Amino acid sequence: MSIKYYYEPAEKLARDFKITNGRNIAILFDAAVQIGPAGLRRRLRATERKVPIATKGEQAFMDELAQQIDLNIPYAHHPRRMAMLSSKTSLKIEDFKK
Repeated sequence: MSIKYYYEPAEKLARDFKITNGRNIAILFDAAVQIGPAGLRRRLRATERKVPIATKGEQAFMDELAQQIDLNIPYAHHPRRMAMLSSKTSLKIEDFKK
């Protein structure tokens, strides 16, 4: 169920917005679960207007996306935000398809 309703829409949004880093795609999946795919789409659009991924890069885009998502989350140290701000990861998208 989570693959059909959350992961697949998050993966499509990642493709649409040219997000390729496996960790960032996993973060989109988490965000889709937290705020729904439609909420994620709204946040991605708002982020793209403010920090275009094509000119600012994927990490700057994801940093701003964290701000957009966290506007409605009442606690500041959410694990997703911590993962977004971490520069060390060995996650690959294939890890989430098993």
